[in-house]
Amino acid sequence: MDLEFRVSCRLIARSESDSLFAAAAVGMEYLDNNDSLLGETRIVYATAGCNWQNSPTLHLIRVPDTVNWYDYHIYISSELDSLPGIQRSEIKSIKVTLLGFVSGNS
Repeated sequence: MDLEFRVSCRLIARSESDSLFAAAAVGMEYLDNNDSLLGETRIVYATAGCNWQNSPTLHLIRVPDTVNWYDYHIYISSELDSLPGIQRSEIKSIKVTLLGFVSGNS
């Protein structure tokens, strides 16, 4: 049996300055038995200049707009295929997170 994560979300991120970017995300952090972060999945909306990129331990699912609500159904086993830098056997827990972030572009 596969664990399924479901969320309905509308994410909004705005920046008032060209030198800053903003992002909002619903995330899943994959943790080992010491609660150390192994990797994560983020459902994200970000303004221009956001430097977040997919990597072997980070999978970004981009939200297309800030107007509509979207339903996401993520099967964890399939999602881990997008994260080759994580050893499945090391995952002992999953933490659901809400993230708001502002940072400089430089």
